[in-house]
Amino acid sequence: MTLPKHRWFALLMSLPLIACQPSKADDKARTVPRPSKQDLEQALNASYIPKATSKQECLGRLTFNVDGAFKWALSANTNTPKDQMPTVSREIRSTDETLDYDEFVYALIFPGATQAQLDEDYQNAIEKLIYLKQDLAKDIELREEILQDLIHEDPSKRDPNISQEKHDQYIVERKQEIAEKKAELATFGSATHPMDFGMPDRKGYAQGRYLQGYLLSQGVYYRFVMGDNSNDHRTNAEREAWFSDFMKRFQPRKLYEIPKERGVCFPYGFIPDDGTKPFHTAAGIRFDDRPNVLYVINTQVVGERPVTNTLFEATSRASVGLMPGFANEEVAKVIKKRVGPHRAFIGELASEQGGAAVRLTEGKRQFDNYSVYTGYMGWMGSQVLPFIAVDMRSFTRAQTARSEIERLKTDPPPFEESKGRLDALLKSVRLRPTTPTMPELQF
Repeated sequence: MTLPKHRWFALLMSLPLIACQPSKADDKARTVPRPSKQDLEQALNASYIPKATSKQECLGRLTFNVDGAFKWALSANTNTPKDQMPTVSREIRSTDETLDYDEFVYALIFPGATQAQLDEDYQNAIEKLIYLKQDLAKDIELREEILQDLIHEDPSKRDPNISQEKHDQYIVERKQEIAEKKAELATFGSATHPMDFGMPDRKGYAQGRYLQGYLLSQGVYYRFVMGDNSNDHRTNAEREAWFSDFMKRFQPRKLYEIPKERGVCFPYGFIPDDGTKPFHTAAGIRFDDRPNVLYVINTQVVGERPVTNTLFEATSRASVGLMPGFANEEVAKVIKKRVGPHRAFIGELASEQGGAAVRLTEGKRQFDNYSVYTGYMGWMGSQVLPFIAVDMRSFTRAQTARSEIERLKTDPPPFEESKGRLDALLKSVRLRPTTPTMPELQF
C-alpha cells in the first residue's frame, strides 16, 4: 500500500473521534432506574483472578491488571524544556487525555522530570505577572500619546465628517479609558502571591482566581491548575483554602502501587476523598516491548460532564471503509478484519465494541494497523458504575517519521497479539477495593 493510502487510513480511523464528540444529550442515558445491588456488585468483578506475574495499576476509581511491564504515556511530557528531552512523542498520544478532579482542578504530570523544570515553571508564573504589568503600563503610555495628539490636533486637518462636538466627546472617552487603566495598574497583582502549603516538597502561586501547585517526587513532576469556573461562586480566600487542602492531601505514588483507601488514582498519584467527588481521568499505557500500541483508559462519572455515546463510537470504528468515497474504497481493499460492532465486556460490565484492522505494505514490509474501541455507558451519577472506555490504537513508523522526540523503529505487532492483550486488559478492569467500602456499596 502506498504512503498516501496509509495516510487515508490514519485519517479515516480518526473520523469517529471527530464524529463522536461528547454531547450533553448522552448524559441523559440511564437516568432511571438507579442501579440495583446486583448491578453495583458487577463493578467488583469478583470472579476475576489475576495472574501472579501480572502488573496491577489504577486510574480513577478503577484498577486493572496486565501481563508485561508498561509505562503511562502522558502527552504532558511533550512540554518538557528543550534541554530535557520528553519521553512521549506528540504523534503517539491520546487526544482524550484528561486528569480532572472535583470540577475545579486539572493535573499535568511529567515523569522523568527534574527540579530545574519545576523551578523554571514556577519562575515563569511569577515573571508572567511582571510582563503583564509592564504591558499594561506601555498600553497606558501609548493611549496618553494618542490623547495628546487629539487635544493638539489642527482642526483644519480633521476629517470634515467629525464635528467639534464629536471630537470633544472622543477626548472625554479616551480620558476615561486611561483613568480606568491607571486604576487597574494601581491594584495590578494585589491578588497575586506565593502559596505556602506547609510542606517543603510542594509550593504554589495564586494569580487572582487562577491557582497553581507544584510538586516533585521520585522523578515525577506534578503541576496542578485551578482555573476560574463560572459555576464557582466562592471568594478567592475560600478557593485558596480548598486548593491548599487539595495540595496537602495529594499523594505521589509509584507505578504499580495501589492505594487501599477511597479516592481517585492519577498516573503516579492519588487523591484520597470520601468516594463522592466528581472526576474524569483518561490516560494511555504502552507496553515496554510493544511501543507501537497505545491503550487509553477513560473513566468519569456520568452526568458531571458530557460523555461519548459508546454504541455510536463502536459502530463508527467498525464501519471504516464502508462509506462511499475514493479514500474509503481504497481502505476497504486492505481490511484484514472488522471487529463488531458487538457486545463485549469490561470486567463483568456489558459494553459495546467496534474496530478494524488493515494489512499495509511499505516496500517489502507487510504489517497490521488497527483501532478497537470498547465502551461502557455507565449509570447517571454513580461513582461505582462510571463511564468506562478502553481505546486501543496502533502507530506505524510513517506516523512518527518526522518526530523530533521518538521515531518508531518497528512495525506494529500482529493484530491478533494486541487484541489478545486488549482482551486480557478488559477482563481485568474492576472497581478498586477500598477500606471503608464505597458509599454506594454500603447496603
